[in-house]
Amino acid sequence: YTLDGTTPTLADGTAYDAPFSLDRSATVNFRSYDRAGNAEDVQSLPLRIDPVAPTFTIIAPADGATVTGTTYIWAEAADNEGVVRV
Repeated sequence: YTLDGTTPTLADGTAYDAPFSLDRSATVNFRSYDRAGNAEDVQSLPLRIDPVAPTFTIIAPADGATVTGTTYIWAEAADNEGVVRV
Protein backbone atom coordinates (compact mmCIF):
# COMPACT_ATOMS: atom_id res chain seq x y z
CA TYR A 1 0.00 0.00 0.00
CA THR A 2 1.01 3.65 -0.33
CA LEU A 3 -0.24 6.82 1.36
CA ASP A 4 1.36 9.42 -0.90
CA GLY A 5 -0.85 9.02 -3.98
CA THR A 6 1.58 6.78 -5.85
CA THR A 7 0.76 3.37 -7.28
CA PRO A 8 1.93 0.59 -4.97
CA THR A 9 4.41 -1.81 -6.54
CA LEU A 10 6.32 -4.77 -5.17
CA ALA A 11 9.46 -2.62 -5.18
CA ASP A 12 8.28 0.58 -3.47
CA GLY A 13 4.96 -0.21 -1.79
CA THR A 14 4.73 -1.21 1.86
CA ALA A 15 3.61 -4.77 2.50
CA TYR A 16 0.63 -4.81 4.85
CA ASP A 17 1.46 -7.07 7.76
CA ALA A 18 0.09 -5.13 10.74
CA PRO A 19 -2.22 -2.20 11.51
CA PHE A 20 -0.84 1.23 10.68
CA SER A 21 -1.61 4.66 12.11
CA LEU A 22 -2.58 7.89 10.39
CA ASP A 23 -2.46 11.36 11.94
CA ARG A 24 -4.26 13.08 9.05
CA SER A 25 -6.75 12.26 6.33
CA ALA A 26 -5.24 10.22 3.51
CA THR A 27 -6.09 8.00 0.60
CA VAL A 28 -4.69 4.52 0.89
CA ASN A 29 -3.80 3.01 -2.48
CA PHE A 30 -3.42 -0.75 -2.36
CA ARG A 31 -3.29 -3.88 -4.47
CA SER A 32 -2.68 -7.53 -3.91
CA TYR A 33 -0.16 -9.80 -5.60
CA ASP A 34 -0.27 -13.54 -6.04
CA ARG A 35 2.78 -15.77 -5.56
CA ALA A 36 3.65 -15.43 -9.26
CA GLY A 37 3.81 -11.63 -8.92
CA ASN A 38 0.56 -10.92 -10.78
CA ALA A 39 -1.09 -7.78 -9.46
CA GLU A 40 -4.73 -6.78 -9.22
CA ASP A 41 -5.78 -3.30 -10.34
CA VAL A 42 -4.98 -0.58 -7.82
CA GLN A 43 -7.74 -0.02 -5.28
CA SER A 44 -8.07 3.14 -3.22
CA LEU A 45 -9.79 4.01 0.01
CA PRO A 46 -10.06 7.58 1.29
CA LEU A 47 -9.77 7.73 5.08
CA ARG A 48 -10.96 10.92 6.74
CA ILE A 49 -9.62 11.84 10.14
CA ASP A 50 -11.43 14.59 12.00
CA PRO A 51 -9.14 15.92 14.75
CA VAL A 52 -11.78 18.34 16.07
CA ALA A 53 -13.97 16.92 18.83
CA PRO A 54 -17.69 17.73 18.78
CA THR A 55 -19.20 20.04 21.39
CA PHE A 56 -22.27 19.25 23.45
CA THR A 57 -24.20 21.53 25.78
CA ILE A 58 -27.27 20.79 27.90
CA ILE A 59 -29.61 23.77 27.60
CA ALA A 60 -32.36 22.63 29.99
CA PRO A 61 -32.88 21.81 32.71
CA ALA A 62 -30.45 24.35 34.09
CA ASP A 63 -27.36 23.20 35.93
CA GLY A 64 -28.31 22.39 39.53
CA ALA A 65 -32.06 22.42 38.84
CA THR A 66 -34.37 20.11 40.79
CA VAL A 67 -36.79 18.25 38.55
CA THR A 68 -39.79 15.98 39.14
CA GLY A 69 -42.06 13.93 36.93
CA THR A 70 -41.38 13.69 33.22
CA THR A 71 -38.47 15.93 32.35
CA TYR A 72 -37.27 16.70 28.87
CA ILE A 73 -33.60 17.37 28.31
CA TRP A 74 -32.80 20.02 25.72
CA ALA A 75 -29.32 19.97 24.28
CA GLU A 76 -27.20 21.33 21.47
CA ALA A 77 -24.48 19.42 19.67
CA ALA A 78 -22.12 20.81 17.03
CA ASP A 79 -19.15 19.63 15.01
CA ASN A 80 -17.17 20.93 12.06
CA GLU A 81 -18.07 17.74 10.12
CA GLY A 82 -21.72 17.63 11.25
CA VAL A 83 -23.47 15.67 13.99
CA VAL A 84 -24.83 12.23 13.17
CA ARG A 85 -26.39 11.34 16.52
CA VAL A 86 -26.34 12.28 20.18
